[in-house]
Amino acid sequence: MTSDEFMAIVDAEKYNTYIFSPVPEDLLEEVVIPPATEEEIAHAEQEIGVRLPQDYVFFLQRFGGDIFGYVEIFSVKSNSKSYVLWDQPPVTGERNFVAFSADGWGNYYGFRVVDGVCDSKVSFWNHELDGDIRETEYSDIFEFIVDTGLSNPADKFDSICMR
Repeated sequence: MTSDEFMAIVDAEKYNTYIFSPVPEDLLEEVVIPPATEEEIAHAEQEIGVRLPQDYVFFLQRFGGDIFGYVEIFSVKSNSKSYVLWDQPPVTGERNFVAFSADGWGNYYGFRVVDGVCDSKVSFWNHELDGDIRETEYSDIFEFIVDTGLSNPADKFDSICMR
């Protein structure tokens, strides 16, 4: 999915989800993460030791990360509650995976790393299988966010239960 296609979907969905709901002035600093700067992205890449995929960088530069709709996307902002440098699966040896989201059960969604560069395809790191990494159906983070962040999980559950 291109960044233009992603932004068109976000624009169309912003009235159907709480992503862009007004936030009380006194909670703005606590709740809204501003867009990431090039310096913050470069710092995160240096600390992790990889080059992040362009679609993830685009998302961070537009939305900053943290809670986006119904999904948490790790931010490169050090004041974020979901700071990408704090929430990574354990690494033994050379880094082969960078997480951008957790599933809440000890597993992560992220990118495979080859020669210090993240692949843009979304993979799944499974803690119950000793960190086994499997490809998902998402060709990039935009598809992941549209499917998990812009669709209400209750709607998916209802459609499964109504079958």
